[in-house]
Amino acid sequence: MIRLSTFLIILVGTMSWSGEITYFGPHLTSTTPWVNKITIFNSDSEPQNAQLLIWDTNGQVAYENTIQLDSNDSETFVLTSFYSYQTKEGEMLLDPVQGAFSVTVTDEKVVSTLSFQYGNQPSVSSFFLSERTGYGFLLPNMQLEHFDWAGAAISNPYENTLTIELKAFHGGTLKAQTTKAIPGYSKLVATADTIWPGLDMDGFDQMTITSSTEFPAPILISGNATQDRHLFFMGTCIQSEASDESKLSYPIVGTNQSDFYDANREMSAPSEGQPFYGQDAQYSSNSPNYTDNGDGTITDQMTGLMWQKDPGSKKTYAQAVEDAGSLTLAGYDDWRLPSIKELYSLILFSGIDPSGYSGQDTSGLTPFIDSVFDFEYGDPSVGERIIDSQFATSTLYVDTTMNGDETMFGVNFADGRIKGYGTGPMPGSNSGKTFFTLYVRGNPDYGTNRFVDNGNGTVSDTSTGLMWLQQDSGFFAVGDRGDGALSWEQALAFSENLEYEGYSDWRLPTAKELQSIVDYSRAPGITGTAAIDPMFDCSSINNELGQADYPCYWSSTTHASWASDRRGSNAAYVAFGRGMGYMNGTWMDVHGAGCQRSDPKEGDPSDYPTGHGPQGDAIRIFNFVRCVRTIN
Repeated sequence: MIRLSTFLIILVGTMSWSGEITYFGPHLTSTTPWVNKITIFNSDSEPQNAQLLIWDTNGQVAYENTIQLDSNDSETFVLTSFYSYQTKEGEMLLDPVQGAFSVTVTDEKVVSTLSFQYGNQPSVSSFFLSERTGYGFLLPNMQLEHFDWAGAAISNPYENTLTIELKAFHGGTLKAQTTKAIPGYSKLVATADTIWPGLDMDGFDQMTITSSTEFPAPILISGNATQDRHLFFMGTCIQSEASDESKLSYPIVGTNQSDFYDANREMSAPSEGQPFYGQDAQYSSNSPNYTDNGDGTITDQMTGLMWQKDPGSKKTYAQAVEDAGSLTLAGYDDWRLPSIKELYSLILFSGIDPSGYSGQDTSGLTPFIDSVFDFEYGDPSVGERIIDSQFATSTLYVDTTMNGDETMFGVNFADGRIKGYGTGPMPGSNSGKTFFTLYVRGNPDYGTNRFVDNGNGTVSDTSTGLMWLQQDSGFFAVGDRGDGALSWEQALAFSENLEYEGYSDWRLPTAKELQSIVDYSRAPGITGTAAIDPMFDCSSINNELGQADYPCYWSSTTHASWASDRRGSNAAYVAFGRGMGYMNGTWMDVHGAGCQRSDPKEGDPSDYPTGHGPQGDAIRIFNFVRCVRTIN
């Protein structure tokens, strides 16, 4: 069979053929004994053509044909597995398909209808198809006598996943809401009680379906248990343009992680309900989209930020700050040293952590930044480690690390971490540590959160389009100890199975989503709080030094290693309390509240009494969770 993407000339943009009109049929069923009828009418005085394209839910083209219609003529196509059905004159019988279809025409006098009949039952529903696409549709629930159920069919005729928000209302009151992701070239067909568990037909009088992406009109489906009454009709568009809320000032760029991992190695994509379902690669995200402007600059089309392409030679932190004010590049003189949130927007977790790699050949390594930027690893020939590719930001830690050092949060694009780095001279040296720098300009609002307390235990960030749990996993007393601390596998399962405040689409956030809610103006040692807006609640812990502190939180993002036998053994976390490490015989804050490091996905923390790595990073393995969902 032919993949639907072969026909993108038909199914992209306005979905039109020859630049004209496409009617969308969001639902065809192959379930016995349903009979589906597609009828195309030509009311013009001249012959006309129509393009009929039918595809299944796997995106495979099941039927494609150009139909020639005489003036004032019609053509009907019947799809059914009901073998008792007798075709009538003028009807063409096709193989049944579980999928959707489109009818593309070049004249508005050519229209199409879709009809459904259940076997030989006298009840037949027939309605005209709409060429309308939009960002929101209304489907009224008629709540008629002798009808037992109501639902909807929503088609996604596009290549990318379509995320929709479905809300049910009764008497003007919101009764339930949820978000669903419809894979490319697929559809969602479901009754109300499966869309919103516990809500039956009598529980709502209308539903709205909205998205930040344009999509075709859905249809309402209503019927009864005896299948002798059915009602199908198209939704009406209530939102023709993207909402202001969908125009985000702080869009989170995806991690670019496409591989799946268990607790140690790569695995095939898990299905819903299976272990490790809900990890980073499971969900669609904003794909990185860079333009090389050919003048030494790179534009990030997702964030609106323009970047320096070549970081040049390493420089001290003082030089990095000073040079920002004097840089003129590509005719611009408003360059700045990026904040940690701006710089972290560039990190890609398709990179491979070379920590522990003893070789000097870096040709087989993959950095944590797109190849559109110039990048180099540390140079062992001058005494550096391969992982010495730290990039500077303007974000200083409000506390100190290493028992008193002024600290800057930087991103290491060699090993995929945020750590705090001292801004002064290195131990035993008169010169400061040196960093690469990528200066930035544009979108001054990037990295600024706009939190809204929804008053129901959730917090929305209208700058990113994400909704967060106000409480963390400690509030739910989950985990082996009942304190909210979970292994990575447990964290995924907890997030996927959570139903809270009418939402069932909670998930474990990616590393970049999680880092977006860090408040770098806060730290336990200075403000007495976690590094997060006080609108959120954080569980309290005692850290390795016995101090009152706040947890590290798991992300859904695997921190892949160069070692094939343990490629997927670690996952990224973000510390909202101190970034503890064991140095010079004692525990201390080595990397700052707001650092992003990684922990083993399984194991025993007691096996790491002095941490791990050059700064003795504390290894906890059982971290906390703050769930997230996408809002439109």
